[in-house]
Amino acid sequence: MRRTWWGAGAVAVVAAVGVAAPAHAAERDGTLESGEFGLFHRTNTALVLDLRQSDTDLRDDVFPGTAIAVHGNTGWFANRDTVTWHLYTGPNFTGSQGCVEPGHIGGPGGPIRFTIASSRRSSAGC
Repeated sequence: MRRTWWGAGAVAVVAAVGVAAPAHAAERDGTLESGEFGLFHRTNTALVLDLRQSDTDLRDDVFPGTAIAVHGNTGWFANRDTVTWHLYTGPNFTGSQGCVEPGHIGGPGGPIRFTIASSRRSSAGC
């Protein structure tokens, strides 16, 4: 059974999504660009872990330029990619999950807020 995170208080807003990423775009450089999925710090919205590929264990990742762990501190996300991203509370795509369609921004709600431990890029929708 899939458990989605978009409940009361969750925000889902359609954002403009570019089709192609710029040639200079780099993953995990702290700048969310077209073709990337971003996990943002819960209070400091200038901190973003920008992803182009799935990550099986976010528990060992930090926001670029800081020592702040991504796991336990992710307050919202933005999908500027052209595919869906699936988010999980456990490493290796385990635990409760939610998904983020292309062009959406928002935040995980409920008891799993701040506990994103892995992320999977997928052509399968929500």
